[in-house]
Amino acid sequence: MRLALAFLILLLPAQAIAQCRVALVLALDVSQSVDGREYRLQMDGIISALTDPEVLDLLTLPGAPAAISVFEWSGPQERFRILDWTMLTDHAAVARVVARLSTHERGFSFGPTALGSALEAAHAQAMLAPACGRVVVDISGDGLPNAGPRVEDVNARLDWGDTIINGLIVGGDTSPEITAFYIADVIRGPGAFTEVASDYTDYARAMRRKLLRELAIQVVLR
Repeated sequence: MRLALAFLILLLPAQAIAQCRVALVLALDVSQSVDGREYRLQMDGIISALTDPEVLDLLTLPGAPAAISVFEWSGPQERFRILDWTMLTDHAAVARVVARLSTHERGFSFGPTALGSALEAAHAQAMLAPACGRVVVDISGDGLPNAGPRVEDVNARLDWGDTIINGLIVGGDTSPEITAFYIADVIRGPGAFTEVASDYTDYARAMRRKLLRELAIQVVLR
């Protein structure tokens, strides 16, 4: 598969290839609705998705790798950057990211859900992204905002440029109002979408599916 992906890169127009193919900001909900077991399932789910062979090949594609940054969020002032921008040029780079995620200790446990504040933090991090073909923010959450600035006000104030915001909603099947809110007020940009995990035991599957979609190579025929 890796050779096939590398061949696809050769088919892309030269101007479509940047220093990296896509920069991913993972923004993880750690508000009080996420208990200790669910938090561990969330972190292990990310690790499982990043080390999936198909995802791994897309992250580390020769000549067009991905970059990643990870932070967790809760209340208006509760944001912690777990991982600054890291270029995933090879499997060893991904292994270092996995090691960092594996040893990280949760920064917040009892805060509210300030999604607007999380978007402010995601915007700041997206503006620091390396030169990539696309910048994608992934907001994970399991509830509606109940603190901080309104999401609508934040998005009206911030200039996202070409940045894409996608959502990973935990429990969206049983709480359709959360999915509806994300679709109406959170996601944005060309091809933006939501992915739903039935609960935190389903997080790894949903994250893998979302990453495969975000990392897919789009060949433009001219």
